[in-house]
Amino acid sequence: MNYSYSLTENALRHPDKVALKCGERRRTYAELNTRVSRLAGGLVEAGVRRNSAVGILMWNCMEFFEIYYACMRAGIVCVPLNYRMSADELRYELEHSQCAMLFTQERFHDVVSGAVGDQTDVFRLITTADGVPPGWLGYETLMSGSQIDADVPADFSDTQRIMYTSGTTARPKGAIVTHGQVVFGALSRVADFELSSDDVNLAVGPLYHVAALDTFATTLLYIGGTVVICERFDPSAVLDILHAGEVTCTWMAPSMVAAVLAEADQRPPGVVSLRVLVMGGEKAPLPMLEKLFGMWPSVKAFDVYGLTECQGLATILPSEFAVSKLGSVGIPARGREVRVIDDAGQDVSAGVAGEVLVRGPVVFPGYLLNEEATRDTIRDRWLYTGDMGVLDEDGFLYIVDRKKDMILSGGENIAASEVERVVYEVPGVAEAAVVARADQRWGEVPVAFVVAEPGHEIDTEKVLELCRARLAGFKVPKEVHLVDELPRTPSGKILKRELRTQLEVPVH
Repeated sequence: MNYSYSLTENALRHPDKVALKCGERRRTYAELNTRVSRLAGGLVEAGVRRNSAVGILMWNCMEFFEIYYACMRAGIVCVPLNYRMSADELRYELEHSQCAMLFTQERFHDVVSGAVGDQTDVFRLITTADGVPPGWLGYETLMSGSQIDADVPADFSDTQRIMYTSGTTARPKGAIVTHGQVVFGALSRVADFELSSDDVNLAVGPLYHVAALDTFATTLLYIGGTVVICERFDPSAVLDILHAGEVTCTWMAPSMVAAVLAEADQRPPGVVSLRVLVMGGEKAPLPMLEKLFGMWPSVKAFDVYGLTECQGLATILPSEFAVSKLGSVGIPARGREVRVIDDAGQDVSAGVAGEVLVRGPVVFPGYLLNEEATRDTIRDRWLYTGDMGVLDEDGFLYIVDRKKDMILSGGENIAASEVERVVYEVPGVAEAAVVARADQRWGEVPVAFVVAEPGHEIDTEKVLELCRARLAGFKVPKEVHLVDELPRTPSGKILKRELRTQLEVPVH
């Protein structure tokens, strides 16, 4: 089944219901379905063949969803692209995915021109801007031809899109996402988060990221809900929307939630209609959770764990366990299996760390044009996540660290997350990351990078004193560096490889 058929179904069932909102703009299901059909026809008339790839380089907007569904309707592979990329990075992903066409906005004309150069005969460039550069084509012009009303048939195994991941390798890998993955993923999220067509999602994370795109946005469009679109994350704007009393569900990284709560602190108390909040991409600290539940007691907050390679969702920590199972990412989501194994491939006992494996219909088939990485990642239908985890006696999963990020010091394994938890207890610490630095004597030693909360000064000796009091001597950081911010991936995960690179040169 072609995943976009759900759009046609919803247009028939409730044509006048609002599907998308963005500022003052609205699209009903009937309007959205018609525009998707017109755009699909424009893609075909422009010569984009079935199974070819089309890129999207845009802030969150209605057009993103129109392109996303039009590609599916025409049997074309969609490639959402990170709009924070440089021209060189963009060129690599366009060439690697063999995109035949790229949709973008005026704000990205310069970076697109830098990436494509004079290859406009290879990459057809489409812009939503009023002023169309020479050799480019206007978005609405592409829609002016015939339309495709029937979805191109698709099997569950057919590629629906390519999502580039920002893992530990030098170049991003293109994760293949199938129609079957997104269908099962949507159905399982409806059940896990008890969603219905009455729900309204706030799409605030970047839509090139699987959590922002699929956790609620495409899931609600699958069942006939409504999506309110934020172009980019702004805590003040998000709080305004939440106070408007319409939004019932959203995904945000914990750091985003913390920023919204900080904004709420500056205002008179307000009521929010939010019912379900899903958080992922980083650990949710206890002080933030306590503040969240104190400020919005009716909100069900779920901490989740997942990768692009499994539709962004492997495990779920229900709200009622947020405090009693603090630090856990929960139990397997519906239709998923989770194992923790040792280096010999054997399941470990409760409380013993090992690599986390995931299996189920949401697991991807492999990486685009990268058989070696696919073989390393998918074995016997199990997804080898590269994350180290521990299952407790109740079957709740705790992520210890990235397998490759374990600090090996004098024959001892040090979990960076264990050290980070202690550093977070120091008053005034907003963010912390611990990485390995090469050491002639011990092989590796831990080093901490710390970001202070606004208006606070951190005494590095106080950090070390608390670590000495709470941790074994070999786990105490040998250095503490105060920095303005930590480098992050688009999904909010800290880029520890960049911190390690900084340690290869003097850090001030």
